[in-house]
Amino acid sequence: NIQVTAAKTASQTAGENWKAAYKTVFAKKHEDTVPAVTRQTLSDKKEGAEASDTASRAAGFSILFVMLTMMGAAGTILEARKNGGWSRLLTASVSRAEIGAGYVLSFFVIGWIQFGILLLATHWLFGINWGNPAAVMVLVSLFLLTVVGIGLMIAANVRTPEQQLAFGNLFVIATCMVSGMYWPIDIEP
Repeated sequence: NIQVTAAKTASQTAGENWKAAYKTVFAKKHEDTVPAVTRQTLSDKKEGAEASDTASRAAGFSILFVMLTMMGAAGTILEARKNGGWSRLLTASVSRAEIGAGYVLSFFVIGWIQFGILLLATHWLFGINWGNPAAVMVLVSLFLLTVVGIGLMIAANVRTPEQQLAFGNLFVIATCMVSGMYWPIDIEP
């Protein structure tokens, strides 16, 4: 018992009987009604700042649809390689970097058009507030560049458009599942 140990230590230091010291320690313990440790829950969230379930699902499925489209769009490089368009592009008076930048820019614009349509549709149909427009633009732009890069990486490492679609869809569905887009992340193991 910690009180007995405290009483014995106090009695050795003070030179008194440990049983008397125990009564003093035990009495002191019970006379203080204020707990020594208090628990406070702090949050930096504002009241009502929690996203609704509809808003979370709208954002999640918008991301899913854009990712699926971008994975398919990146397969156009494989189609061009398969039907000879890629070799004709390489004979043009532009560098490979310019060709690659053209593909990235076109996929980026396609992704923005699709995400913009989904953003406006969810706002008008479901009343979703997407927040600060500048922050949304930066976040979506970074997201699109990432997805286009992943799609191009997959396209560079497979041989056929079918393989690209299979690996792209596998990647998209798996990441969407793990990210908590289909169900709350709290229920995942």
